[in-house]
Amino acid sequence: ITLVAASPALRKRWLLVPAGTWSAAATWEPLTAGPPQAVVSSISAGPLPADTQIRPLVATSSAGVFRSGDGGTNWTKVYPAAGQDTSANATLTTTAFSPLDPKLLYAGDDVGGSGGGSPLRSTDGGRTFAAFDDGLPQAGRNVGALAVSPTSPPLVVAAVNPPGAGGRLVAQTDATAPLPAPTATPEVGVPLPSATPLP
Repeated sequence: ITLVAASPALRKRWLLVPAGTWSAAATWEPLTAGPPQAVVSSISAGPLPADTQIRPLVATSSAGVFRSGDGGTNWTKVYPAAGQDTSANATLTTTAFSPLDPKLLYAGDDVGGSGGGSPLRSTDGGRTFAAFDDGLPQAGRNVGALAVSPTSPPLVVAAVNPPGAGGRLVAQTDATAPLPAPTATPEVGVPLPSATPLP
């Protein structure tokens, strides 16, 4: 399993995408540069905070986890935090915001299919992270994909891939999640600029 996603309209509908499945877009537009000198493995956008029309963005990469609060123009490294021993921290490869809360974010690492991994949770929009692995066996914490239901408290579904055991889905209702932060009315969509033909 390489992707798991929650339907925002149907609270009990989940989408699983096996490896090798892809739907190509008609065109792609370069909008802005991402985290510097890094291979980006995932990017997540949170719901609109009540005080702004800009969604928080969090990107996982080979250089750590980066956060943007201005639509992707500027990025700040948030994990591992400055001064942390990087040898004690996993390289996170996937994240998922709660659809109801711009401050609630879950993250995980598949550690290349090994027995490691570290599911984490952030309650401040991706600025800091703490362990979120109660009940998971040590060999089943390598998270390949995450999805969060639009409920309070949220149901968190993780696709884990223990070495030699095959992929499986695990789920937990996060009863310790804070009440959702206020959100704004979704912004009006803005069309992308016209595509430029390749030479």
